[in-house]
Amino acid sequence: MAIDLKAYQKVKNPASATKKPMAQKEASSWLQKEIPLPGGGFNLKMKAAFYKELGVLLGAGLDLQQALSLISTTRKSKLERSVIKQLHEDLVEGHSFSESLERQKYFSTFEIHSVRIGEETGKLIMVLDEITGFFNESLLYRRQLTSALAYPVFVSLFAVLVVIFLLSFLVPLFSGIYDRFDGELPGITIWIISCSDWMKANLIWVIISTVIMFVLGFVNRSKPWFRKWSAIAILSLPLFGPIIKKVFLARFCRSISLLLGSNVPLLNSLGLVRKMISFYPLEEILATAHSKIYEGWDLHSTFSEFRFFPKSMLALIKVGEESSALDSMFGQLAEQFSSEVEQKTKTIGSLLEPVLIVFLGVFISIVLIAMYMPLFQLGSGFGM
Repeated sequence: MAIDLKAYQKVKNPASATKKPMAQKEASSWLQKEIPLPGGGFNLKMKAAFYKELGVLLGAGLDLQQALSLISTTRKSKLERSVIKQLHEDLVEGHSFSESLERQKYFSTFEIHSVRIGEETGKLIMVLDEITGFFNESLLYRRQLTSALAYPVFVSLFAVLVVIFLLSFLVPLFSGIYDRFDGELPGITIWIISCSDWMKANLIWVIISTVIMFVLGFVNRSKPWFRKWSAIAILSLPLFGPIIKKVFLARFCRSISLLLGSNVPLLNSLGLVRKMISFYPLEEILATAHSKIYEGWDLHSTFSEFRFFPKSMLALIKVGEESSALDSMFGQLAEQFSSEVEQKTKTIGSLLEPVLIVFLGVFISIVLIAMYMPLFQLGSGFGM
């Protein structure tokens, strides 16, 4: 079921007569918090479960007050219980469900307007099902992004810890022994001991510098310059850069497909998706695209100006424009990108594990050989 936002524009809401015009509110805040950061309040997982259970209970014949009361008793999170209980209290006081959502800071304007349309048209259960599907898609893209980065990051950190242990604890044991001998050490042994000495002298500064970098990154995470360069660094990662790019392309295609399918004009859809996407390169592209389309450019020609979009995607967008089926075309693109991300993530995971294990094995072998080689040479000298 597509949410017809045009239907809402025709409905007069006396309760909002003293507020700002709806068009101004939509232009400034619609979907501004659609994809919140992990842990940022009533998050994606909570919302998906909430709307799913609410739709099921309403479909079973319960009214909104009964459904919210029942859902609140099943929640383990204190925040979830508090939010849902407040929604229930607002309903008891005479507010509609959409007004109750609007009184909470955790719900986006998209959710509020969608629920309001469901109330006005008598299709609230269908609207809740569609909102649930949207949040489930958002969770899927987040999981894909996490799975693409989690394993290599974990193994890389483990490798760094192994290197630090070997250079800080194992090598000094051997170097202390070799300091008592006057014989010349092999070059590889001297190099490993030099690395160990540098590590012991600078390890604390390395840790402090790393902590400072993380703190500075956290403090500046919302500043344009940091978002720009961090996005460039992420997209430049070998193997993982293209996967992360496709994750955001899938999220973009799914979001704009939903909005276009809900009869939101293209210009408005681009502006709203720009607030949803939370990825600097796409945000800048969509800002420029919005201006060009306003001047009369079509979507295909506008996106062709940017190297960010694959040629296959541009071709399908052109077909969608010519056939007046952009929403379904973007839906197909979302499915395609999501499938590619899943496949490539599995492939890289299966290939990366043995590569990283071999790398660790080779490094540890080099360190051990370098440390034991002088002992072998010394034993050979005694044998002579």
